[in-house]
Amino acid sequence: MAHQIQQQVLVDGEWVSRPVDVYQLMARAQQQTDARTRESVADQDPEFEIPLVGILSKTVFDSPFVQFILPANIRHKNQNDVVFVGEYSVHLKEVCAYGHLRHVATKADFKGRILAAGVFGETRKAEANTEHGTLFKRTAVHAKRRSTMDDEADALPPKVVVLTLDTRTLMFLWAESNRTGNTRFRQKTIRLPSGNSRYERLGSHLAVDPKCRAIAVAAHEGGFMLYKTKSIDKWREEVRSGGDAVPVEDERFIPAEGCIMHMEFLSPGLDKADDHHVILMFILAHRGKTKMTCFDWDTRHDLSTATVRAERVSVDLDDQVPSLLIPLYRSPDFLLVCDRHISLYRSILSGVPTRIPCPIDNVVAPALRPGEAKTYPRWVQWDRVSRHSTFAKEAFYLVREDGGLLYAELGDAKKIETSHVGEWPHPIDKGFASLSVDISELALSNPDVLIAAGTTSDGQVTKVGSWITEYQYQAAYSTLLSPSPIESIPNWAPVADLAVTRLPEFHTEHGRERDSILVANGRGSHGAISELRKGFHALVDGDAGGMEGCTGLWIIDYGTEERAMDGSMERENFTIFLITIPPETMVLRASRIEAGENSSWQMMQIHQSDELVHDGLILDEETVSACCLLDRYVVQITRKEARSILRSDMSVVDSHSFDSTFLLVGATSSQIPVIATVARDHAHIALQVVEVLESGAFGKDARYELASDPTCLELLAIEGVPYIFVGLMDGSLLVFTIREAKLSLVYKENLGGVSTNGLRMVFESVVCLSFEESSTIVCGMRNGVLLNLRVDVSHAGFKVLSKYTTRMGTTAVQLTRSATDMSVAFAACGTDLCRICHPRNESAVLAIDSIWFTKATEPGYQQASVTAIDQIPNTKSASKDLSGFIFAVSGSRLLISQLDYDIRWASHNIPLSNMAHSKTVPRKLTTNATPTKVVYLEGLRKMAVATTATHEERAPPNGYRSVRSRIQLLQLDDEEQEIKQEEGEVSRNKLIASNFSLKNYERVYSIAEWKISTPSGRAYHFIIVGTGIMQGPGRETGRRLMLQLQGSDGSVKLMKHHNYEHPVRSIALYGAKGLAMIVGKTLIMEEYDAKNLKWQNRGSKELPSPGVHMTVSKPYIYVSTVQCSHVCYKFSRPSDEDQFAIERFFTDDRQRELTWHINWRLGDMIPASVPDSPDSVTGKSKGPLPPKMPANIVLLADKSGNVAGLFHPDTDDIKAVAGKTLFEACLPRSVIRLRNGSIRPPWRRVSHGISGDPDDFNLVTGIINDDTIGVCSDGTVYSFTILTPPTLKMLRFIQNLIEIKQNRDPEFQYSIIRHENARPDPDMMDEGDGLIKAWDVDPSVREKEHAAPRMRHVDGDVLMRFFNQEQARLKTLVTENTEQRVDDLFKELAEGVLAEEGSLYGGEGVYNRIAEWMGEVLMPLL
Repeated sequence: MAHQIQQQVLVDGEWVSRPVDVYQLMARAQQQTDARTRESVADQDPEFEIPLVGILSKTVFDSPFVQFILPANIRHKNQNDVVFVGEYSVHLKEVCAYGHLRHVATKADFKGRILAAGVFGETRKAEANTEHGTLFKRTAVHAKRRSTMDDEADALPPKVVVLTLDTRTLMFLWAESNRTGNTRFRQKTIRLPSGNSRYERLGSHLAVDPKCRAIAVAAHEGGFMLYKTKSIDKWREEVRSGGDAVPVEDERFIPAEGCIMHMEFLSPGLDKADDHHVILMFILAHRGKTKMTCFDWDTRHDLSTATVRAERVSVDLDDQVPSLLIPLYRSPDFLLVCDRHISLYRSILSGVPTRIPCPIDNVVAPALRPGEAKTYPRWVQWDRVSRHSTFAKEAFYLVREDGGLLYAELGDAKKIETSHVGEWPHPIDKGFASLSVDISELALSNPDVLIAAGTTSDGQVTKVGSWITEYQYQAAYSTLLSPSPIESIPNWAPVADLAVTRLPEFHTEHGRERDSILVANGRGSHGAISELRKGFHALVDGDAGGMEGCTGLWIIDYGTEERAMDGSMERENFTIFLITIPPETMVLRASRIEAGENSSWQMMQIHQSDELVHDGLILDEETVSACCLLDRYVVQITRKEARSILRSDMSVVDSHSFDSTFLLVGATSSQIPVIATVARDHAHIALQVVEVLESGAFGKDARYELASDPTCLELLAIEGVPYIFVGLMDGSLLVFTIREAKLSLVYKENLGGVSTNGLRMVFESVVCLSFEESSTIVCGMRNGVLLNLRVDVSHAGFKVLSKYTTRMGTTAVQLTRSATDMSVAFAACGTDLCRICHPRNESAVLAIDSIWFTKATEPGYQQASVTAIDQIPNTKSASKDLSGFIFAVSGSRLLISQLDYDIRWASHNIPLSNMAHSKTVPRKLTTNATPTKVVYLEGLRKMAVATTATHEERAPPNGYRSVRSRIQLLQLDDEEQEIKQEEGEVSRNKLIASNFSLKNYERVYSIAEWKISTPSGRAYHFIIVGTGIMQGPGRETGRRLMLQLQGSDGSVKLMKHHNYEHPVRSIALYGAKGLAMIVGKTLIMEEYDAKNLKWQNRGSKELPSPGVHMTVSKPYIYVSTVQCSHVCYKFSRPSDEDQFAIERFFTDDRQRELTWHINWRLGDMIPASVPDSPDSVTGKSKGPLPPKMPANIVLLADKSGNVAGLFHPDTDDIKAVAGKTLFEACLPRSVIRLRNGSIRPPWRRVSHGISGDPDDFNLVTGIINDDTIGVCSDGTVYSFTILTPPTLKMLRFIQNLIEIKQNRDPEFQYSIIRHENARPDPDMMDEGDGLIKAWDVDPSVREKEHAAPRMRHVDGDVLMRFFNQEQARLKTLVTENTEQRVDDLFKELAEGVLAEEGSLYGGEGVYNRIAEWMGEVLMPLL
């Protein structure tokens, strides 16, 4: 870069060269101005007061990019884990039933980028079933598997992940889990030696000996570091004894000539006499040829005895570019995998190896996607699969980058047998592995489960073979071994563009109250527009239509039957349920037929004439409530009658008539043998409760007069005691108990006086959530609010301990308790369906997460409002049944689905919902091409997407391809429309409403929507597009297109275009008729002349460098440039002139290579800065609170990973000044797009009262703005929040404390291998008494340094990682190992925060309130 100099910087104890921006040096000098001068300037010109605001960054979505997939039990030997290794994070997953994955934890606090990964630990021995000829014992198949740790957890797990980082770090990583499901990562690190150049920097290659005797870390060239390691058992014993040990005993750097291509440890064989023999193999590129080098040594001696056994031995000419090096397990031989053949090399220790070539199966040899690359696809990864100990062959799976899948076996005859398995549906990189689904003795009877992460599309978990209980002995062999998908792994990278907008809801008149996050991602045929959502995943297994007007759904029977089909017995799981569509009731029987691995749903409506229901169920009346009672009976309540029905044959046992009254509401419960109804008898409204005897007959009844009409009636069992909850129209809640057929009123609450927007707090539904010994009553209100009542019924009576409200939306909240977990309920409010979970701590806040229905065959499925829902409870069946399946009516369709955490092995009844975590559930709108730009057109209610796709212009031979560019309009509703296609094309994507072709190789840079109305009132919608066309190296022209959507067929017509000598990189509307454009290095203003029907040039301005983005906030235009950072121009027009006067208003005070920007006009929201008193320790002003001031902030993102806030003075008296940098966030990756939008759902907002009024759900104290989203090209999504000065200082103080304590923690320090040669690190040495000083953590002290803007950044991820730990306490953080002044400083900073919200706390209350407030600040966005 220009304008840079080099300086020496002390990094981790070493002096290194770093570039420094001269503008940063100038800014540093400017910041060193005398404080008295600053005060005088402020007094003379108060308009130039700089607000001391800060920025808080939090990760909303982690990058989905996966480099490596490592199956490794890094928690416990009985936990089946798999580790996803990204660039800056590690995701721990658990392999659950039938190969499904469950997210466990994420570690994202690495100090550098991960380069390589491996597994260190004992190899799991595959157990085999020795009881040949006997039936499988189903109840013992999965007895060893569990998802939590017990109290006798080992000090170390069987395996540990080994990582190398670009910060010269070798890391050993494992995890610990407890009974509550909380997981904590543990680590040990070793410092790697530095290299003389980038190519000699260690960490690019990593090899781990399979017997845990050595580890090798190599650079691209120059040499490698060899570590002699302890066995995992020896290391475990040292850790168990309390020692701070690492598995490394000795180290040695060994130089190596050539560029290292592959490095692996070879096996000495199965002979135990060779257990001390270690062999390290290299494939090198040396002087233009590929060669082999082999080292070996005896582990009973030190590493000085390691010698070269074979040095730079040339490989065969056909093996010059091997893709993979595969070591064998039974011998020191190895395989070299090339594009079209595999070579076996034997006797490498002799110095002259023997080569045995084997061609790859001809079926898999051809490239699957020949048009996507200029070269033949390469094999990118392999993995060994477990086989029976008596199986005399080694088996592998190999994958190619285009998705080819190969199975290879090598036997004692040293003959390689390959077979084509199938094709992966997407391209693959090194993220591939073979999973062990079960750890029981029958694991080898399960299929091979393979997993691969996607590079430009979703990844996938696939099985080859059949499960134990799904064998099909009559099926063809090729059919059984064909790959079949299990589940997909979401991936929304790489990202090209971001849109934050409020999408329309076509299924209901009630739209969502928040915006959606949309990213343009993927390439080629996998291109898509992904809506990023968080919550729980419910995969739709079957559906049916015709449910318009449904008001209720109740499951009344379920089970399993055997039936004959096509000469064989097949298992059929069924359920019978009632659906109310006023004024009648339907009975449906849904059957899931299990035929081997294939399953299908059959839906049948049972009519009144059917023998099953003609004597029992009432179908000609609207059902008010129904349930299964005592596992023997079905109770149905209609407007005229209640019936008790025998479940086995649906015959009537007893009935209760409501002839003389008008039934208003009714309630039943499978746990309480009574029915409850409220009926009107002339002027009287009475609650009636009738008991149901063990014979199924109705018994005694009890009555209670009510004051008004009921809105809610529920039967709930709380700690075994039956209660009746009645909500009345006047806002009252009555709670009754039933004792000896008598009703007793135990609680009454009246919320009738509280109203919200004219709507009273009226009860709609009530459920009881229980967890351990705690119970919570959750009430759904008609104004869209959840009322949480924490109750105590352990003593006599009914006592409410606390109340808390959460707003869910603007419509009534309908609650249904989960049938598989007593602590979980489902809440439907408008278009949202959520999972509500009982609090796991003393907090009264419910855990609320969205539930998203998805269809495997319809990735763009958009769920509608859920009007009715019920769930099948868990059974004790030893076979696979319908336990946990959810039946929901969404819009006009019945959905049959299952939450992913409810998928489990038969007889494996461990409840996983308590340990389940919400995850990303994208909704994808496929484009079948690479999307580069996305904009939602509100006037057209369509999504405009710019795409590029490779097209074959001429077939081989002499063929060639071109890149075709298009603008697609995506139809977001479900209506079938005629698709306008170009001649010769057939569209298979129903989402694409229209296609408009651009010139080949034309790239769309900007899209804007323009609306104009004629004097007659007719409105026209236009799409203005700015493009660039590459004409040659370094030369690009551009066009501005005016497109219009015409006709009902959705066709797009080009109305006008204009050619330019440079690309049109940005377009923005300036008022109703103005248009600002960036063409190359020129800012152009044009205005539409309605009289002459054309655009007129009204002025232009040369930019200091080419612009990349532009926004308009009249009269200002903000421009981000490639090299000269940010420039703001002010437009003005004299009244007697047509041309605009364009003046440069202010610029950035630093040089940045910008990618994007957004500007805020926040108004009177930011406090002006007040100079600190010179003797202030805390940086807190002793004067009155600072006044509010109008402020504008420009948020900038650059290519160096910085997000900075530039202050825009709200005054017209200055010109061409350098804007002040308010804050600067340093992120590990660059943000490419920034957008504003109200993304937070209502339940992610803080309530300050119990009324449910929207005014009670405002921003958290100390937050100015929290509606900014930034996305990176790797798929990471950040949220940015602007903080007031007191909030900034408090959060920065806590972050400083956390970081200092972590730096002093021995676990986060580098371990010393040779203690006698180690020198103490002065940075790690404690001074004095070792207590943390107030000076070390005081944010005001650091703000006075030259890096003050960076000190105004709070890393929310650091805070959340710390406080999400189970034992994390704020008071402990502040008071332990700190001096008294640190506690005093905390209390002074807390006063500033509490003063903003107008509260006052003392003693322990300060810690509790600040901890609660931090939970509000750090509340997840989704």
